[in-house]
Amino acid sequence: MMNLDFNRICVGLVTFISLALLPSRAFAQCPDSIPVMPPGMVAGCDNVPGYITEQVKKATTFRANCVKSGKPAGQLSPDGDIGINDLSKSPGTMYLFDNQGKCLGSTAVAYGGGQGNAAEGNCHDTTLQPVSCTQDKSFLTPPGYHAVGKCGDCKSTVQGLIPCERLSGLQGQNTGSRGVLIHGSDHAGSSCTEGCSGVTRGDELNYVLAALGGGGLLDNYFGTSSSSNSCSYDAGKDFDSSDGSNCSADAAGQSDSQNPAVSSKVAP
Repeated sequence: MMNLDFNRICVGLVTFISLALLPSRAFAQCPDSIPVMPPGMVAGCDNVPGYITEQVKKATTFRANCVKSGKPAGQLSPDGDIGINDLSKSPGTMYLFDNQGKCLGSTAVAYGGGQGNAAEGNCHDTTLQPVSCTQDKSFLTPPGYHAVGKCGDCKSTVQGLIPCERLSGLQGQNTGSRGVLIHGSDHAGSSCTEGCSGVTRGDELNYVLAALGGGGLLDNYFGTSSSSNSCSYDAGKDFDSSDGSNCSADAAGQSDSQNPAVSSKVAP
């Protein structure tokens, strides 16, 4: 019996070591089911700000009216999970809620830093106040409500194929045509993307992709912070003026929902 147990232990150790030595791309794939949430994400539900709780209520109403209108062409699930990116302050934080408004967890999220910021080293700066902009080539995060597409592979100029989900603006943001995504980041919480939502790679990213993918709703919430001074178009900024009855999905996002494998430059 002792020999049998010892053999089992050895086999287990060899398997563990073998998996640990696999190249990182072996794990660069979309989750096929919702994984166990990392403990650190669960702890984020202990102190959800009151204004985020209010945003969840507004997001739920928006989704119900949007789905009822039939305009998002099946992209938005009536009972999917909801993500709220709190970009009213830095560092950025993503909160996840189920379809009943119960907090599931939270994680740091990277946001758009504007043209040149990533190259200038702001990937490590978690104090830069987030500002919004829908305008193309602003390299800032578009505000408002977005439908989350199915998980697929994006081609990064640096990292090869990585798991990601494309966003489709529901308030005229043209987010789909900009190629704005949810993807992995080594600098979550900072101003290190070109408008995408960057989540820490590994368990946290896998959970977010599984929870929101295929029809979830993501709300980029900037609070009362102003748009970028150079921004001439910022659709989705005024949350209170839209109850979802006049929502419309980006055309680019609609086509991508049929073919989630998109080619995109993915910032860190």
